[in-house]
Amino acid sequence: MSQEDVSKRLCARIGAWVPFSLLATAIGWAGVKLSEGKTAMTVFDNLHWTAGYASGALLALRAWSAATGDVKTIAGWATVGLCALTVGQLVWDVQVALGWLPFPGPSDLFFVSTGFWISVGLWRVVKGRLETSALRALVLDVMVLLVGTLSISMVLYLPRQGTYTLLQLLVMAAYPVSLALPASLALTLLLSLRCRLSLSVIALPVGLCLFAACWIEWNLRFLVGKLTDGAWLNLCFSAVAILLGWSISLFQVTPSADAKWDRRSDSILRLMPIVMIAFAIVGVALVEWQATFSREVKWIALAGAVVAVVLAVVRQSYLLGDRDRLLEAERMIGEREQQLEALNRELEMRVEQRTGELAKSQKLAALGALVAGVAHELSTPIGNARIVAGSINYRLNELNRQMEGGGTVHHTAVTAVIADSRKATEMIEQSLDRASMLIGSFKQIAVDRTGEQRRPFDLSDVIVQTISVQRAVFKRAGCIIHVDAPKGQLINGYPGSVGQLLDILVENANRHGFDGRRGGEVTIRAETTAEGVAVLTVSDNGNGIPEQILGKIFDPFFTTQLGRGGSGLGLNIAWNIVEGVLGGKIFVSSMVGSGTTFRIVLPLNAP
Repeated sequence: MSQEDVSKRLCARIGAWVPFSLLATAIGWAGVKLSEGKTAMTVFDNLHWTAGYASGALLALRAWSAATGDVKTIAGWATVGLCALTVGQLVWDVQVALGWLPFPGPSDLFFVSTGFWISVGLWRVVKGRLETSALRALVLDVMVLLVGTLSISMVLYLPRQGTYTLLQLLVMAAYPVSLALPASLALTLLLSLRCRLSLSVIALPVGLCLFAACWIEWNLRFLVGKLTDGAWLNLCFSAVAILLGWSISLFQVTPSADAKWDRRSDSILRLMPIVMIAFAIVGVALVEWQATFSREVKWIALAGAVVAVVLAVVRQSYLLGDRDRLLEAERMIGEREQQLEALNRELEMRVEQRTGELAKSQKLAALGALVAGVAHELSTPIGNARIVAGSINYRLNELNRQMEGGGTVHHTAVTAVIADSRKATEMIEQSLDRASMLIGSFKQIAVDRTGEQRRPFDLSDVIVQTISVQRAVFKRAGCIIHVDAPKGQLINGYPGSVGQLLDILVENANRHGFDGRRGGEVTIRAETTAEGVAVLTVSDNGNGIPEQILGKIFDPFFTTQLGRGGSGLGLNIAWNIVEGVLGGKIFVSSMVGSGTTFRIVLPLNAP
């Protein structure tokens, strides 16, 4: 059987006894009020006391079986305390039956221990929940409250001392003091943990205070010989015991996250010693003012006040010490923050310096790669031109040598040289055109931001003007260009750069997207969003770009058509135009066999 099943069965068994105990308490109350004889009233008095105390113990035991954590600890020790109260009452019942009623007697030991056992449970929770400084302050607060309770009790008892000894008076004072201990512990614990003062929180300390008040009144009546069976005070003991058991079942230790309540609880704890000093001073003044009080009473009141003041002063000194430590910690934190700020500034300067050096090195590396790539690309057409030029020069020198030698030069030889020269010239022109195109691309890679005046323009007009030239080229290739760009999308920027960007992207679709196939479609869309940006989309239904090279297409000189006319500069120029000149962002998405989409986000006011 699991622990949970055992707890459920135990809780069910305990719960079955609670109604019987409550019923017995009610019978005892009714019997007290209905009986007329002293013996019957005494019997019913002891019945409701015993049943009431047992009801409180059973309620606490039931709460312990169902609780967890700190509440289980408190409920367990509270059950021990209420069981001790019940045992004390049973001992009292035996003493009454035997007619043996000494004071102090065996039952007093059990009665006085009730508050002690409840205090043990509260103290175990206090030690586990509070830090050392808060725990020290709590102990001092509890001591001040206990001294105050002891002083009040003795001031009330001494004038009625009669023939009773000082030991008997101290035992009487131990009753309220023993119950004030757990009450003050519970109250200061709840304030220290910032628990809201709800019914589940205040029921336990209120019940303990009521029980202490009942004992004070009982002892006062005992001193003057006015104790009677069947009095309402007797019924209050049973009711308060049941209240204690019920309060244990409600008790919760749940800190509140409310900052306002946190400040209020802290203020109450700080004011508690000052309030106790004020009460001590008022108590001494009242005792001194009343001439009926004996000298012993006045000395006890004064001694209690002095002890309370000393404890309150010590408590305040701890508060001042905590404040000094807090100020010192704040000062050290401030110094550490200043040091960290200085270190951060130094690190920022170093990072900025290092970033500048790294940017310079990256620029030099990029420039070296750019020059090396251009040089490599130019070497092929220029080398071809040099070879062809050298070949035709050799043929011409050979023809000239034959003519200078006086030999016969046939017409066919001259015609052949002329034909070869024409072919060579065409090849040289093609090579030079290729070199000129590469040089032009090399110039475009560093886009001149001051080469064009910025002005407001309609994005739709620029798209239409640019595509009108490309449509003729696409028509010969069997491709179609669709434009979806409503008029009225005004941008303050560089229309020439936007046109150059479109030329590059459309040419990229023609060269790469439709490579190896005839026909295809390119769609250009433009729209202005509510976020204040223009979104330009160029998509095709071509071959698409493999995922492994998608992240490299904007790198300079990266091309999949190396040796077939691709320079690898087109999309890098497009990236520079978008990011550098137009102040936007360019994104690409593609799927092999389904085409490619370039998405350009441009601000309506270019930087």
